[in-house]
Amino acid sequence: MCGIAGLWSNFCENIQLEEDIKNMASNLNHRGPDNEGFWTDQKVNFYLTHKRLSILDISTAGSQPMISHNERYVISFNGEIYNNFDLRNELEKINNSIKWRGHSDTEILLELISYFGIEKALLKCTGMFALALWDRNEKCLKLARDRMGEKPLYYGLSGGDRSQTFLFGSELSAITSWRFFDNNINPNALFQLLNYQAISAPATIFKGIHQLLPGHILTLKNLKSKDLPESRPWWDLKSSIEKSLNDPIKDEECAISATESILKNAIKMQSIADVPLGTFLSGGIDSSLITALLQSESNTQIK
Repeated sequence: MCGIAGLWSNFCENIQLEEDIKNMASNLNHRGPDNEGFWTDQKVNFYLTHKRLSILDISTAGSQPMISHNERYVISFNGEIYNNFDLRNELEKINNSIKWRGHSDTEILLELISYFGIEKALLKCTGMFALALWDRNEKCLKLARDRMGEKPLYYGLSGGDRSQTFLFGSELSAITSWRFFDNNINPNALFQLLNYQAISAPATIFKGIHQLLPGHILTLKNLKSKDLPESRPWWDLKSSIEKSLNDPIKDEECAISATESILKNAIKMQSIADVPLGTFLSGGIDSSLITALLQSESNTQIK
């Protein structure tokens, strides 16, 4: 996993904001020990950071935050796009003059966004992710999360009128490290925690800080309003299920065969890496099946 974080502030002390973003990054060290990167648009007090765990393209060509080839977008990305090489082939058919820096899935995603826009680009992607995308032309921030919410992303406003700041990060610890953070407890979230031992999204334990819902995008264009815009879905589970029910597999043997094929393909796609792979399984029936399939696909002994 990697870690992403950032802030967009009305507070005008750039030196202090630089220290703030460094503090936010340091709270994500455990998520990305391989590299640390920063990017800023000081004209609007926007700061972005990334802590990297290198999986695909472990060279500096995969370092983040990453700027698109047309220099319009800057991204901090946590996760993996499993069908990235297929998407790269699709892009090369559209534009064979792309001069790739490397072969990271982040670079491929950036070029997809540049060509198709963020929603169409994400719909083409198979993977798990949370991302922050800064549009340098529009001075606009977009936060997005994968279909099922496998990768976390938190966000919210904090501070008074002079120091009002939009904060976001992979973990709450990055957000709460901000020097002016309003450390106010959300009473409704506390009630959920005491009664159900969990807090349901989009709430968090802190007042004014939210979880981005799975399959959603949040777009922020300015900091003038004290009310955040609502996130909107770029993918919907119910619609996806309804679509699949239009053409169900009625034969049991065909259903079993299709399930095995899908599972094998998923394991194969998730086994692509430029570093050694490992598995952490419980040893039950489902884990034993996955281990056997993984061994058959990778031709390696799993220990």
